[in-house]
Amino acid sequence: DNKGDQGLVQSEILQAGSNFPLNDQEGNPVFYQQSVNKKFYNDIVKHGLNNSQCVADIDSGKTPFEISPGSTEVKTSWKLISNNDNPEKFFTIHRDVEIDGAVRSNVLMGLVGIHVVRKTRNHPEFIWTTFEHKENAPDCADVPNLSNFEKSGKWTFFNPMSFQKVNTYFPGKPTQVCRETPYGVGVLTKTEVAKDIKALNEAMSDYYQSRKSVWSNYFLVGTSWTVSNESDLNKGEVPPSWKNEIGGSKLLSNSTMETYVQNPQWFALVHPKEDRGCFACHKYDPLTKKALHLSHMFNAAQDYGQCFL
Repeated sequence: DNKGDQGLVQSEILQAGSNFPLNDQEGNPVFYQQSVNKKFYNDIVKHGLNNSQCVADIDSGKTPFEISPGSTEVKTSWKLISNNDNPEKFFTIHRDVEIDGAVRSNVLMGLVGIHVVRKTRNHPEFIWTTFEHKENAPDCADVPNLSNFEKSGKWTFFNPMSFQKVNTYFPGKPTQVCRETPYGVGVLTKTEVAKDIKALNEAMSDYYQSRKSVWSNYFLVGTSWTVSNESDLNKGEVPPSWKNEIGGSKLLSNSTMETYVQNPQWFALVHPKEDRGCFACHKYDPLTKKALHLSHMFNAAQDYGQCFL
């Protein structure tokens, strides 16, 4: 149990993109948290990136700035651990949480999803990786053919006996979730990318199980990056033809953080000219903005007046 950051009240339950919450099978919302490493934090403090006017000065070119290589951003998703859960299967924390305007104190929460985004010298567009808990949800392709054994099992975000539409938000009801694009390659789970990810997961699962580590209950969904040699990428720009230049898991998503964006119908309406995956949303217009906007964190910058940094 990680007891760091105590005193914070967790209240963020809306997913990026859809602005809908995700409810587990007990009807409790999933909570979200963003964090950065010390290097990224130092960049933010040094350049006043919590001030929207400092961000605007960077976008206009008035203030030269590039996020430092090694900067890492982590986004996590957490479920409330109930009496029906085995807390030993989860990496857990205790937090105060706000639900429907009321604060519950010292609630036990279990990790269900992790995004890890890291900038490197050779990848200024960041390398995007995501992990999930093994008991989150089945693959959508497997839903019609779940065996009796699997039906007797317990998923955190899927009820095999429910006829509710999957990956669709219904207010006040548990969300039926399945993984639309497993390993970021969709139903093409026999591709080399999927084979490599599965082999790595098996090896790491054996490693963690041998050490009786809680991380044996989690798995790598996939990793995404650009493979273009265009000079613009030196500044972290995603090329116009990016759909053909994504390496690794091109359709990467996390079922606990992009639950409804997985839905092809939703994506066709909101982003009709684009494919799915991290870079469908994590991009920017290089004519008006700079590469720091690959992270949506800076959308939350507040106006604290003129930037003097």
